[in-house]
Parts: sequence; structure tokens; C-alpha cells
Amino acid sequence: MKGDILFRCVDKHRFIVSREDIRIGVDGLACIECGKWCYAIGSADLYLNEGVKRYTRSKTKDPLLTITVQDIDSVPVVTYKGEDIQGKVSISYEWLTRDDTGDGIHNACIKHIDKYVGSIGEITFNREVTK
Repeated sequence: MKGDILFRCVDKHRFIVSREDIRIGVDGLACIECGKWCYAIGSADLYLNEGVKRYTRSKTKDPLLTITVQDIDSVPVVTYKGEDIQGKVSISYEWLTRDDTGDGIHNACIKHIDKYVGSIGEITFNREVTK
């Protein structure tokens, strides 16, 4: 499309991003093939782009928190704001509601070993009903 931007990563993969997605703001844009840092080359109109992949921004919002338990003996897989949490020590999640409307209180606490600091890190959030 007219106005699309061609990007290239440090491993020389190329892909196209629409002007609309750039205007919205693509946070931490990484190569869609290898995940490494990338940079804009210029207008995609100026290059031969046969076979170049197109970046498409997801129309759905990523979940804040996912906790997946494969089976009773497995370590839960925790993803918070799209990032996999490694070195989990403790996971606590609670959701309570006063009625059947779905409005409720969220409480979460995920303790993990922070490899950069060398101590226990903690991710917490609490969301209470505002009625």
C-alpha cells in the first residue's frame, strides 16, 4: 500500500509495516522472523518487495495475566503483560465478586527470582470494585 514502511533487522530479514500501525505506535518493534532489533529503511514503494512479509498489528488486546497449568505435577506457565515469568517461586491469584454481574476484585501476587538483582522479585496487582 502507498505509504507503507520497509523495515530490516540486524539479520537482514525484511518486512513491511503499514503507515497506520506506525502512527498508532508499534512499541518495541522487533523482526517478525527472528525477534531481533530492526530499523526503518524507507518507503516500501521504492523497493521491490516480492515475498516480503507484512507486519499486522493484532486487533485484539493481549491479556494482562495468563496462568496455564498443564497437569497436576507441572510448574505453571505465567505470562504477565506478554512476558513469560521465569524462576517462579510463588503464584497467588484470587478473584471475588459480590453478585452475578461479573464486577469483581482481582488480587495477584507472583514471586520470582530476579536474575538481574539476584533476589526475589514480586509482581502484584489489586483491583477492587469501585461501586
